[in-house]
Amino acid sequence: MDGWDFVSTSSTIMPDILLLKDVLHFSLEYDPLQAVEPYPFPRSQGSPLPFRTSFTCEEFRSFWNRERIAFQWVYCSEKNSRSFYLHSKIPDSPLPSFVRAPGMNAKGPGPGRLYDWTLKHECRQWDQGQQLTLNSDSVGQGCPVYIRMRKRVDEDRVEVEYHWEHNHSTEPKARSVFPLGPNELHWVRRMIQEGHEWKAIKKKLRPDEEHLQRVMSMVRTAMLFKLGCSLLML
Repeated sequence: MDGWDFVSTSSTIMPDILLLKDVLHFSLEYDPLQAVEPYPFPRSQGSPLPFRTSFTCEEFRSFWNRERIAFQWVYCSEKNSRSFYLHSKIPDSPLPSFVRAPGMNAKGPGPGRLYDWTLKHECRQWDQGQQLTLNSDSVGQGCPVYIRMRKRVDEDRVEVEYHWEHNHSTEPKARSVFPLGPNELHWVRRMIQEGHEWKAIKKKLRPDEEHLQRVMSMVRTAMLFKLGCSLLML
């Protein structure tokens, strides 16, 4: 097969295997009453864009689980990601993995294959805003934020390219005026499946002003603490 063989990771012993649930644009661990701060990396105005780095699989899980809870995302079809992202309904299914046939160079014959998989997610507010007939804000703000994640063949690391600077407020209070996002929708489905009453579910989804202020305060305090630690190390 032109120097490449597809490997079923379920039958192959790997040091660390990323699963579909690790790269979803929403988190299966989302809790609307739990404040989650974004992953700590330089986000001050003037920081170079995009943020590029390479994570181990375990580091990537921690990074992405915090980012996809702290912010709202939508899946963006790119390359061949539809084949495993949209068609698989099993969160615990392993992501595609390939190995080079013996004797093949880094690129193999022709253009070769560099990555096992590549994915792109965009900020939920990426679309251009539209005039709504109802007296409410449009979700679309033309936000330029997106993240591209990809794993190289034969490497247990994930490359990340992250355009992280939003053009709108990302605080919980600002998001509360919009329809439910992917995290909330999947959380609601889980609560319904577990037999919770809609009244209790709704109360958690749309907390009162006091709770919103408490969440915002927790996030701001954590971010200021990390900024202070960074300044002390200069």
